[in-house]
Amino acid sequence: MMEKGGKVSDVSMEKVSRNGDTPDLRSVLTNTTCHGVKHIAEQDSHIFRKITKAAEYNLFDFLENYYSSDKAQANEAVLQHMTILNETDTSVFIRDAAHQLEDSIYRCTWAEQPCDLKNDFETTSSDLGVCYTYMKENTVTAPGIGIKHRLLLDNIEAYYHLLGSRNALSLVLNLEQYEYMKGPHDDAGVKVLLHDPDEVALMGDLGFVLAPGTHTMIIQAFVTAHFIQRSSLPAPYGLCHEDIRFRSNCLLECQIQKWIEEFKCVDVHMQNSCGNCTVCGMEELHTNRLKKLSGDCDCPVPCTRTMYDPRLSYAQISRNNIERLAKGSSQETSELKTKFHSAREVQERVVKVKADANEERIISLLKVVSEIQGAVKEGMSYLNSSSALANHIQIGNIFTEDANLFLSTLKAISQAYTSQRAILNIYKDILYLYEDRLAL
Repeated sequence: MMEKGGKVSDVSMEKVSRNGDTPDLRSVLTNTTCHGVKHIAEQDSHIFRKITKAAEYNLFDFLENYYSSDKAQANEAVLQHMTILNETDTSVFIRDAAHQLEDSIYRCTWAEQPCDLKNDFETTSSDLGVCYTYMKENTVTAPGIGIKHRLLLDNIEAYYHLLGSRNALSLVLNLEQYEYMKGPHDDAGVKVLLHDPDEVALMGDLGFVLAPGTHTMIIQAFVTAHFIQRSSLPAPYGLCHEDIRFRSNCLLECQIQKWIEEFKCVDVHMQNSCGNCTVCGMEELHTNRLKKLSGDCDCPVPCTRTMYDPRLSYAQISRNNIERLAKGSSQETSELKTKFHSAREVQERVVKVKADANEERIISLLKVVSEIQGAVKEGMSYLNSSSALANHIQIGNIFTEDANLFLSTLKAISQAYTSQRAILNIYKDILYLYEDRLAL
């Protein structure tokens, strides 16, 4: 999406899962990233969406029981597992547990040109988790023109040549629902927020959610809003400030200051805005989130701001297109299939219902194999014994005698038929005379 003032607006995406209210403790403990995993101790979020990482950290049973029991029972195990997680660097844990950009974006184009995932996207942390922000450079090649144009307001020709869906950001996303596991919410999707490149993305409060299995077109209109209400006029007529561009940035700075004063560390999504601040450990995040910070943040509204007003249009993805993507033979498709099978294998091992069923099948199979092995072993033992050898020799002799008797009988029968033919040949002339009488 392009900003009218010459910038390409940031697009922050996050996988979300919402299904009503949840207890405070779960809201504090459970988090998800932009692509399915909210980080630990983030309010109103999901602790794990990647089943493979939950298994790797030996947390699957804990999470399974946590979301299958009531709050009182779950509280007893919280600090124990938070201590286990605290042995891992918070930022590293969140980054590793998040769904990776290259796994979640199956295809990306800007103005029908392939994206460079490493350079066009930036990994950021928001109040709702880890996000991937699209940061395309301001200079692009306009199709049909053949030269580079700066997207400036006074370059009307270049600006209008770059309008339309063909010249927009196009993404084919893999939600990796095979990595989902039990949690406080049941829905799946991608959360998208269009915002100024310099503005803090309030993913928890703003943005819109895209449903899986749909083709969504986002039409962006740009509105520069000049507040003319009394409360938005500059002093001495109102309370807005000319030197404030984004109120969200001010709120984040205020929150950072309060966390440093109160806890001597900051939340994960604050670290990029506070320099060399220390990020709280897992157990600290859990404890700090339960505390209510005193005082409000005095952040005035800006006198002028740019508002993004997206319009959404949905269509169901064609079954033919889904089958074509699933049967693709590209390297990306092969890697996704490998990761899909890996996640399913982990799921078969750690999900209790499936694990119990698999264990029952394996036990039954092993029992059959054991019986076969026992029968084979008993047979081999019998064949190797001296009595078995004598029995086989005796049986062989019986077969030999029977064969000789059969051959003798067959020889006698053959001789009888030969004698019969000889007698008929001798008396055939006599028998010919009595042919008519014999016929009667």
